Amino acid sequence: MKKYLYAIILFSFGAILFMSNRGGRGTVGNVGSTGAPGDDNTVCQSCHNGPITVALNISILDGTDTVSSYSPGKEYTVHVRVNHTGGTAPKAHGFQIVALKAPLNVNGSDIKTWSVIGTNAKIVNINGRQYVEHNDRSVENLFQMKWIAPVAGSGPVSFYTAGNGVNSNNTTSGDGSARASKQLNEKGATSIAYQESDHVKIYPNPASDKISLQGADLASVKRVAIKDLFGKTYYSENFSSSKNTIDISNLYDGVYFLMLYDENQKLIRTNKLVKRQNRA
Repeated sequence: MKKYLYAIILFSFGAILFMSNRGGRGTVGNVGSTGAPGDDNTVCQSCHNGPITVALNISILDGTDTVSSYSPGKEYTVHVRVNHTGGTAPKAHGFQIVALKAPLNVNGSDIKTWSVIGTNAKIVNINGRQYVEHNDRSVENLFQMKWIAPVAGSGPVSFYTAGNGVNSNNTTSGDGSARASKQLNEKGATSIAYQESDHVKIYPNPASDKISLQGADLASVKRVAIKDLFGKTYYSENFSSSKNTIDISNLYDGVYFLMLYDENQKLIRTNKLVKRQNRA
């Protein structure tokens, strides 16, 4: 008798947990489950894997036009749509999304510039990251948000989303889920602000293995990044003027931008760097 009582209690607890998840994984479990680097290993597919088949689509819109690159500082509309692709038709839908300042499948800082459109989504903050997720089970399969692109010189941005189509039986049985990701590159490599002056110098330049930074402005520099002409980041580290040597031996020959940031992560200077191997 006691065994059956334990089973009933366990089932009841599980039912309550699954019902509460309808409010969002971030809200209920304080977990990011988009599949992004740095997120919890559990994604929606770990639980919602029934006969409902869905696919997710992320669209970044400038007005009515879908874009594949962003203009720094510009506001865009983001659509996440949970499409029914097979099996039983879902009765409701859920999702979660995050944007990272990094190429796809590379960990990076998140971008906290979200705002929601409509009533079926909300913003949640989890372990220092900002997500958007469903408010409750949504009859609509479209979730809409506004998002502001980062400042010039930020490089690629990657979006990660997970979502599900559910049968609304208050458990994960019979549900289906999927996830998707999309990368936006910064528009126009030449849009990186070029502000070289005598206040900060790279020595030597061109360089083959190591460079040193010299100049009066180094005391205000707290982070250094090296990006190529397309905004891809090859180096990003905290900086101290007492240790001003940077190893560039792993870079391919070519032209790069050395980005200097202050303690508030504001870009204060951009210098051109030429990597060239020594040749006999």
